Amino acid sequence: MHVIGHSFGATIALRLAVTQPHRVRSLTLIEPVFFAAAMADAPARMHAHEREAQPYFDALAEGDHRRAARLFNQFWGDGTRWDDMSARNQTYLSDRVHLVAAQTSAIVEDHAGLMAPGALGRASMPSLLIQGDQTADIIDATHESLARRLPNARRAWIAGAGHMSPLTHPDEVARAIRSLVKMAEE
Repeated sequence: MHVIGHSFGATIALRLAVTQPHRVRSLTLIEPVFFAAAMADAPARMHAHEREAQPYFDALAEGDHRRAARLFNQFWGDGTRWDDMSARNQTYLSDRVHLVAAQTSAIVEDHAGLMAPGALGRASMPSLLIQGDQTADIIDATHESLARRLPNARRAWIAGAGHMSPLTHPDEVARAIRSLVKMAEE
């Protein structure tokens, strides 16, 4: 199958490609938040990201999920200002924002061992790392690290896009994916 994942879903897709490579014909990772890769090769960039994200974690620790959701959306959202969102969407995000921090063991601590020597090399299928050219530096650091370890990876940048490029630039993202799928099918 052709596996495509975005953000945390891309981290799951990466794990699938490493643990079940015989099932994956091509792998598209759109801005995976697999920060363990950045930590391995660019710890200073990872620490800069942690400092930048600290207000979000402070809000969570204080139990202020609404402020945490606003800060998270500001950093990782699609560009929609918090005040321009419906009350329903604000509540939805606020009620679930704690789930982001719950992913730490998978994305920062690498509990699955994807960064173990040779692990990412098992994902030898054609792979594509897509990022917006306006996205957070931590994504670029993550992509650099993954591109060094995935044997058949290439990178693509979506002009004018941030983290939510599948929503804000769907045509450009689809073109990049189609190109990879076509290559994998040949």
